[in-house]
Amino acid sequence: MYLDQRLREHTLLQAIARTNRTFPRKNFGLVVDYAGVGKELAEALVMFDKEDLEGIFGTEDVKKEQANLAHWHKETMKYFEKVNRSGSKPEDILQSCMEILEPEDVRAQFDMAFREFARSMDFLMPDPVVNPYVEDFKFLGAIREGVKNLYRDERLSLEDCSKKVEALIHAHITDTGIEEILEPINITAPDFKEKLEVKGSPRAKASHIEYAIRETVAEKIEEDPVFFGSLKEQLESLIAENKKERKDEAEYLKNLLEIKEQEKRREAYAKSLGLDDAKELAFYGLFNQLKEDLFHKSDKEQVAFTKEIIQIIKNKRVIDWIEKEDSKREMRSLIRRKLKAKGCPKDEIEPLIYGIMSLASNQLRDF
Repeated sequence: MYLDQRLREHTLLQAIARTNRTFPRKNFGLVVDYAGVGKELAEALVMFDKEDLEGIFGTEDVKKEQANLAHWHKETMKYFEKVNRSGSKPEDILQSCMEILEPEDVRAQFDMAFREFARSMDFLMPDPVVNPYVEDFKFLGAIREGVKNLYRDERLSLEDCSKKVEALIHAHITDTGIEEILEPINITAPDFKEKLEVKGSPRAKASHIEYAIRETVAEKIEEDPVFFGSLKEQLESLIAENKKERKDEAEYLKNLLEIKEQEKRREAYAKSLGLDDAKELAFYGLFNQLKEDLFHKSDKEQVAFTKEIIQIIKNKRVIDWIEKEDSKREMRSLIRRKLKAKGCPKDEIEPLIYGIMSLASNQLRDF
């Protein structure tokens, strides 16, 4: 609150007290006195009991917060005591710190300590008492931003910190030129190679690719459960193998890139089979999971049958068909008839129809 006129007695105290009303991302109130109401404030304080004034003025709170600041600074920095911050490249320092926070429980503990540290910084800034802690605070804020992006952990967002704290950290990230190091990468982005190159060592690149693949799989597995389910299995198998045997970092990175490339070639693979696009490939893949080969190892025959199933759905679609049970029942009946005629085992027909209809809800929603 900015005071630019004189207030007296209870009106003055009431105005000051109102600054401490809670609000999202606000932990306390500040009063900037342009009018010079020191005399009026002293007179007002005499008129009220100590109990009535409790919580309005924060002298003891400031002393307590100074102690909290030192405590939470120590608690957050202890995670990185073994990281050499001198003589190393910024990307290597950041990567080492982010790897320390890979386990979710460690990340959660660090986040709790950082939030308390940030709250104390917010309370005391711009008091010079915070000066010895500012550089470490900005360093920790950059790590937290990088960890949020790398592990796709939105719990570490700065949105619930004060605007003052958020601005300080983002200014530091911009001034030190580490935005690209901290940014998440997307395996389907056209600038993937450029984004990956700035991540530093093969180990760092591998870590970013691993979590980028995880994100893509999570986002797209409903579009094509067979293909993206396979990517997920390959990734988990590779990670487990690497933990067991500790592969060469360059080789591990190469293996991850090979998994990533499969997603890139998905559309081209669909066209090579004679399918129109990757959407049709999703239906095609469902038939690969059957115990029996209904198509006698003929891709051409499988493609033709896939298109027949898709055409049944397209022919029977009406406006808002996903919400209309009659339309879906007719689709299922026609698909069931086709599968029986093709010789699909009885115990696999209903699960396959469920998969086909689920895909249709995602891929063929539009009328």
